[in-house]
Amino acid sequence: MRTVFETDLRCNACVASVSPHIQKLPDVTDWSVDVAHPKKWLRVSHSHESTIAEIVRAVKAAGFSAIQVDTPTSHPVSNGLPTLITLGPAPLPRESSVAGESSGAQESIGTQEPNEGEASTKSPSAGLSWSRYKPLGLVLLYVAGMTAFVEWIAPPLHWHRAMSHFMGFFFLAFAFFKLLDVGKFATAFASYDVLAKRSRTYALAYPWLELVLGILFLSQRFGTFTNITTIGVMGIGLLGVLSALQQRRTIQCACLGTAFNLPMSIVTVIENGTMIAMAIAMLLLA
Repeated sequence: MRTVFETDLRCNACVASVSPHIQKLPDVTDWSVDVAHPKKWLRVSHSHESTIAEIVRAVKAAGFSAIQVDTPTSHPVSNGLPTLITLGPAPLPRESSVAGESSGAQESIGTQEPNEGEASTKSPSAGLSWSRYKPLGLVLLYVAGMTAFVEWIAPPLHWHRAMSHFMGFFFLAFAFFKLLDVGKFATAFASYDVLAKRSRTYALAYPWLELVLGILFLSQRFGTFTNITTIGVMGIGLLGVLSALQQRRTIQCACLGTAFNLPMSIVTVIENGTMIAMAIAMLLLA
């Protein structure tokens, strides 16, 4: 039988977190997640109805939620393997599959080929468009607008002060979205950040670190310490981003937390690189 669940598995890192919990369920024969669909469908093939509750508990154990949206039904079997029934937009063919499955049409399981709403693995800069990066673009426009307004009401323009204001508003805005769900941000962040992979404590503390940096930049206190810390933190993050792009991994960029499904791309490199350059410039202008 097949059961479909609506979940909050927004990215490949989320799927990777759930995977060991579902894989250990003996009654589950195969499963898949469509992270591109708004409902993030989790489709599971199993033999007994009692397994439904176990699946929900398994997803919850990983820190996510799963709500059953249909009644378990039997479905055709091809070559001894279940045939998944697609809900919503049909996913693109996948090269990867869950252990125990043969090749075929699959949704997102760990490493995958891109589908609607995700970045291409063929090129780090593929698929760049305003619609894809609109949330990030709007946040950056807000940050630039706030900086321009503050400088306008306190003339004359001072570049060192303007950069401090920009970086302050930047860190406060980005920290806000990460703090909406720190746990899920930490999971997504750990999928590519060098330090977050080794320390969940660092991943959980990162939004608060950005919040503190934002306050320090706006208050223009401890300038040398704040800029050096920014260079270190953003530099470590940039290493993780470059590594992920070099490996052509299709993962979610956690720069705005998990509220938006932003793909990792060259845009993330530019974002981190710009902040590092501005911090260096502020040290030189001090």
